[in-house]
Amino acid sequence: MMPGRDYPADYRPRNDYNEQVMRRERGDLDAALCAVFRVLDTNDYPMSLGELLGYVDWQEAGVSRAWVDGWWASHKEQDRLRKLQEAAEARKKELQASAYAKLTRDEIKALGLK
Repeated sequence: MMPGRDYPADYRPRNDYNEQVMRRERGDLDAALCAVFRVLDTNDYPMSLGELLGYVDWQEAGVSRAWVDGWWASHKEQDRLRKLQEAAEARKKELQASAYAKLTRDEIKALGLK
């Protein structure tokens, strides 16, 4: 087994602090893996992501290629949805700022805006 995967299958964190640390580390690992996968998946890199994953010893890794492929597909979809949400929020702020700029001080006051 690879380092980091040598805990028993029934391992559970002992307290909330351990849970927080594990969640933070999981988030950091997801972000790092996403960054590497995105480079291999979207750039003119000498080796594609699929080719690279073909060299992995999945038994040694302790996870399956299917699990990694599923994680990557799910992660890309989550990124896509997050970017859509961020774009919608940015557009809303732009519209609000534009509308606010058109109001007079009296109109702003009457509407109870800052």
